[in-house]
Order: sequence, then C-alpha cells, then structure tokens
Amino acid sequence: FSAGGAATMTSCSTCTTDEYWDGQTCATCLVNSTLRVQAESGSYSENAVTSDIHSGFDGTGFAAYFGDPGDAVQLNVNVASAGTYNMVVRYAAGDIDYWADNSVQRTISLYLNGIKDRQLSFTGTGSFTTWADQTAYINLNAGDNTIEFRVDADDTGYMNIDYIDAAFRSALPECRPECTASNTCIPARYVRIYKSDSGHSSDYTINLAELAVWSSADPDANLADGKDVTCSPACSTLNPPHGNQFLVDGAIDSGVLHTCYEEDSDTRGGLAADACASSIPKSVEIDLGQEYTIDGMLIVSRLDCSSPACRERAEGLMVDFMDADRNVKLTTAPITNAHRLNDGFIMDVQAGIQRNGEGEFDAWSYVPEGSISQSSAFDWRTYRWWCATDEYWDGSACVTCPSGSFSVGGAATLTSCTSCNADEYWNGQTCEDCPSGSFSAGGAATMTTCTSCNAD
Repeated sequence: FSAGGAATMTSCSTCTTDEYWDGQTCATCLVNSTLRVQAESGSYSENAVTSDIHSGFDGTGFAAYFGDPGDAVQLNVNVASAGTYNMVVRYAAGDIDYWADNSVQRTISLYLNGIKDRQLSFTGTGSFTTWADQTAYINLNAGDNTIEFRVDADDTGYMNIDYIDAAFRSALPECRPECTASNTCIPARYVRIYKSDSGHSSDYTINLAELAVWSSADPDANLADGKDVTCSPACSTLNPPHGNQFLVDGAIDSGVLHTCYEEDSDTRGGLAADACASSIPKSVEIDLGQEYTIDGMLIVSRLDCSSPACRERAEGLMVDFMDADRNVKLTTAPITNAHRLNDGFIMDVQAGIQRNGEGEFDAWSYVPEGSISQSSAFDWRTYRWWCATDEYWDGSACVTCPSGSFSVGGAATLTSCTSCNADEYWNGQTCEDCPSGSFSAGGAATMTTCTSCNAD
C-alpha cells in the first residue's frame, strides 16, 4: 500500500505480522504494551512450586513440578480493556527418563477466570535449560483476571513455565487472524449444527457424543472443549445420560448431548408438552469464546445406543460456521443416508474448500462404524487427517498410494504407503506370507494375492 498525495514514495509498503495498513502507515494490531507476569509470582496447588535449578529463566525463578493431576499455578492479570489478547507462554520441556522421545508433545490445561478454556500443547525442547515460546489467543475481562495452568487427568504435564506475556489484540476486522493460505480455513466463533429441510426423516432430533474443532495455529487444542452449548428449543436434561451439557469433555463414555424430545419434563429440558415434537426443527450451537481460524472439525455420533435409530439421526446434519459478528462463513453439505451409520464425520479444509452446486462445503470424510469405542481416554487428534484405504497423508492432503503400495487408512493413516517383500502380499491390513506353492514379486509389483503357476 501507499498513502499517495504529498506522501507519494518510490515504493509501496507491506506490513508485517500483527500489523495492518491504516491508510497512512502500518499500524500494530497489538494496541498496548506487552504485560509480563512471572510464573513464580503465582499461587500454587498440590506439588507445583517455584524452582531455579535450571538456567536460562527470566526473573527470580520459574514454576515447576507439573507431574500429577491437580498440580497448578494460578497467575493474576489486570488489564484495562476487555477483549482478545495474544498470550505468549515461555516454557521448557526437557528430558523425562521414561520417555524415549523427549520431543513428545506435553499438554496442560488452561483455565481462565476459573473456567477451563482448553488443553494447551507444547513441543518438547530437549532440555530443561532450553526455553521456547508458545502463543495462544485468550479472552480477558477488563480489570482482574486469573490465568491458571493445571494438570488435568488427560494431561501429560512435565514442563516448566517461566512467564507469560499478554498483549491486547485490536478488535478491528483487519486484525482478525487470517488463514495461512487462501480458502484453507474458516474464520469462526460460533458453530451451529442443525438438519437440512430435506434428505432426512421427519425426526429433527440431534444426539452427539463428542465434537472437536481445531486450528492450525494450535492444532492440538480442541477449541470446543468445555465451551458453552445452546440447544434450540432446548437441551434434554435427562440424567443420565444427557445431564452433561458440555458437548466435549475428552471422553466418549460420559454422556451425550441431546436436543429435547417428547417424553417428560426432563427430556423436554423443562419446556411445556409438545414443545419438542420430533417434527419441530432443532439445533445445537457452540460458542468457542472468540473468533478462530478453523481448519477442521470432527463430529462423533452417539455410540452408547444399540438402536439404529440413534445413529440414523445423523442423516441430514449440517454445520454453519459463523464469525464473531454471526455472519455465516461456510455451510457444509448434509450427511447423506448412505453415511448416517458411521461413527464419526470429519471436515478438513486444509486441502481447500470445495463447494457443490448449492454453495455448500461437500468434502466430508467418514469414520467407519465400529472404529471408535466408548472410552474415557478418547483422543480426537487421531482423526484430524483421516485418509481412505490406499491413501496416505502428504502433509497437506490425502493422496492415492503409488501402484504396488497400500495403506489401511482410517485411524491408521500414515505419511507413506507400504510395499511388501518378495513372496508376500497385502491382505488389506498388513503384508502376509504367500501360501505354500504361490509366489509374488513384491516391491513395486506388490499385489493383494499371490500367484501359482500352471503345470509345465
């Protein structure tokens, strides 16, 4: 850009990260000076303490001993303005004796003002004297706030925290995070799940086990975890199994989210009789708390019900992604009748947004029935990039395996395909020895059967 007029120059200006062009110059999106809070100034829970045994830290020490559930440090932050802040966490995640790979991701849960916001993921630094930065966007209130790092039951822990920096991010549209590549992510704060007006039975009821939403800016954080859920006309409050009104809690065996239905006051969510008839349109909306650039989403169907009717309700499901101003940025195509019984439904836009003739994103991938089990240790991250059989993940998309090589796909998706050795064949899952009296060339000529020759 350039200002022109009396300020005409011999070249134009390009702004850097977290800057925008205000018509005259590059202006920063981080509109106040950075606020630094030393971790050792916080209050501790359980085993967490201040330490100074590893060099390279800032201040007088760092928060350490995050090894068991309940270990935590809570920091107090006072800011002048409510809004979105860039939070930079200075941390070290070094050698752990029983982990062979010390680059393994470490996780710890982030709580804002007493409410769990998300699980944060940190890459191992190889040494506790090697410090690194991890950035996350957070929403703070004007005045006093608490920021807590806590080891929950599904966290690894095992990192030290030196300090956090927080800088206010302007709410101007120009300062909203952008996709790293055109047409490969969606700016969204609200995720609305509903049913199409056609292509499904007359039952508008929605029941789901889990939902995960992720961004390439922090791909190991489920942005929907523990966030506010609203059902229309209401959520069922039958307990069990509908009492947990958080759609996502990291487990598949702890209840389901269910829109209201006609049976009694609890199943109607306290509404009057006939307010939740099956023919009345219903929806579920998740408020992510702030606008993110969304790269993908996983919906896990209801798994705790033996009746096909529970699964069949997935038919016709659609999703609207809305920005902070509630403008619809993307609508998915509905789940079809042919795929309604699958365990899960994956939407991945990193390879590009393809729309059908209705202007809908029509690129669902499916988790086959029986692939997901009810578990308290469900790991949604397994399904971020879900390729079909005989496809592999090349870092940006699912690609067909070269001739003579194969892959299982699904939850076992890999970054390469497999060719078998001589006198082996691909049995659909792995390489297997040819039966006695049959042979194969293997290598690039790998087949799904072996060959026996005719007499003479």
